Amino acid sequence: MIAIIQPLIPSYRHTFFFELKKIYKIDIYCYESEHYIKKNIFDKSKMGSNPIFKISFGQFIYYSITKLLVKKYKILILMLTPYHISTWILLITKFLHGKKIILWGHGISIENYEYETHKINIIKKMMIYLADEVWFYTDAELQLWKSRIPSISAKSLDNTISNISSLLEKPSIERDLLRKKHNIEDSLVVIYCARFDKKARRTDLLKDVIEKTASMNILYIIIGDGRFKPDFSNYINVKDFGAIYDQNLKDDLFQLSDIYFQPGWVGLSIVEAMAYGKPIFTFERSKEIPQCVEYSYIVHNYNGYIAKDIDDLIQSMNNQNSYTLNYFSLNCKKYVKDNLMTQNMIDKASFSLKY
Repeated sequence: MIAIIQPLIPSYRHTFFFELKKIYKIDIYCYESEHYIKKNIFDKSKMGSNPIFKISFGQFIYYSITKLLVKKYKILILMLTPYHISTWILLITKFLHGKKIILWGHGISIENYEYETHKINIIKKMMIYLADEVWFYTDAELQLWKSRIPSISAKSLDNTISNISSLLEKPSIERDLLRKKHNIEDSLVVIYCARFDKKARRTDLLKDVIEKTASMNILYIIIGDGRFKPDFSNYINVKDFGAIYDQNLKDDLFQLSDIYFQPGWVGLSIVEAMAYGKPIFTFERSKEIPQCVEYSYIVHNYNGYIAKDIDDLIQSMNNQNSYTLNYFSLNCKKYVKDNLMTQNMIDKASFSLKY
């Protein structure tokens, strides 16, 4: 039997856990409270889980290990973070309890990306040596650690979302009809869909691009809310829909759009956009413009465009035509089908759990 530790089960991870539980006997233990989940507006899965006691000491977390040490659990899937005191205890005492430990890395720390990609994190390296196996979110992370520890027993799961298959299978609707339905006449439609919950998303750059293209035939569709959301009401080239809970409306807006644009902090939202066939436009990752691990899914001039600066981005937008947009769209869907299907993630994890 297998025990998995998670803060919570997010909705985008529902299918992954649901399908794994069909194959293996799994108990999922979650340490975050309902109050914390509601306060941070997390989209939690309705899948049942087992609560586990937790105490926080600043960044450090201790979760109860009593339930994990029972004899029925042969495999423990814990998080690859140096701030979990309990994980250290379980790793160090592995010779006593004899359980296989898989450490699941939930992406390189965004804030510490520059450090972690250029200098090895000694603490994480120690954890990896103590574990039996490691799961990384992306192949880019896996290759990074393999270059540092060639003998590492690890695989990348290729982080994706639960409803990826249904998005790919959606029948396409004539774009002109959708634009007429929503009173859109602009020649290029750019969509942004993410929470405005972090300054690091660089919404200041989003505003700059909107302002600099105000005289062009470009419309920006905004989906999302949050405390750092700018006021878009004065921009004539913006349609702000706020948070959307109507899936049909969301489908319409993505299908009538040409490009997905998010200046920084691109994450799983780009997987959703690519499944709709929308190329990802963003800026180069830097200390000033942090990006999540899913940034590695963007292949420049294949399924998206990584701009050096605002002028470069705007020029690329202006260069788009029906041929280039169709080329991008086909490549986006192909990339998702080849690399980011939920079943692929399930199969990779399942192989580890057989042994």
